[in-house]
Amino acid sequence: MSKVVITNAIVFDGHSLQEKLSVTIGSGLISSIDSSTDTSNATIIDGTGQTLLPGFIDAHVHLANDAEIAASLLAQLAKAGVTTALDMGYFSGAVRDSLRNRPGIAELYIAGNFASATGSLHSRITKASLIDSPEAAVQFVEERVAEGVDYIKIVADVPGPSQEVIDTVVHEARRHGKLTVAHAASSKAFPMAQEGKVDIITHVPLDLPLDEASEDALKACTSLPAKLFRLENRGEIAVGKRADLVLVDGNPLENITATAKVKRVWIAGKEVELER
Repeated sequence: MSKVVITNAIVFDGHSLQEKLSVTIGSGLISSIDSSTDTSNATIIDGTGQTLLPGFIDAHVHLANDAEIAASLLAQLAKAGVTTALDMGYFSGAVRDSLRNRPGIAELYIAGNFASATGSLHSRITKASLIDSPEAAVQFVEERVAEGVDYIKIVADVPGPSQEVIDTVVHEARRHGKLTVAHAASSKAFPMAQEGKVDIITHVPLDLPLDEASEDALKACTSLPAKLFRLENRGEIAVGKRADLVLVDGNPLENITATAKVKRVWIAGKEVELER
């Protein structure tokens, strides 16, 4: 894999904005970051007027459990700058594995079937696993671990899984070294997920406005999900990190819509072919 040097770009490293730097990609990794660098025998990309960011991490997607449909969707995500996608229900380990290392698509992580309960809203979904007792919760986690999921998902509907079931899922997941993610979209379900000490809560109550600064929004799709989901090799522009990168036109800290103006994308150092 040839060396690539991106010069003159503003750099958002996953935490803050840096002055114009040169970032070198080599062997799938970020090999150097400096105000100047050796560009001999390298492909040089002039990033003047552009911002280089870590590849975006979409921490909540739902893809079809079909390899080719999923590949098409992951390719669309990649072209939008999403280099990692975290599926939150249904996907099998076998389908995920068949897509690993396929060029031009976002890398996929999965929860597999999610835990729900008889009579809950999500129990109507075919792929839901109905967990109505602590014993069933233990078996559910064991099945997901055997399947090779990356984290465990529980849907805390009200009505839905009892507090005892939620607690058991979390306990068993931790025993197996797995993170837990809870869908908790109501004000009653949210404290149940908190009491169960799940690692990550999605669909937090939506009855308050979000007034995040652009910098916080960028952290929320780069370094923060990488940290929370234990994806230590990505989410930041730092030497030794995987070269998942997106180059956008403009400065997203001045105007967040610049994140939609994707010029180039790299996944593990390989450039994604964009429609131009």
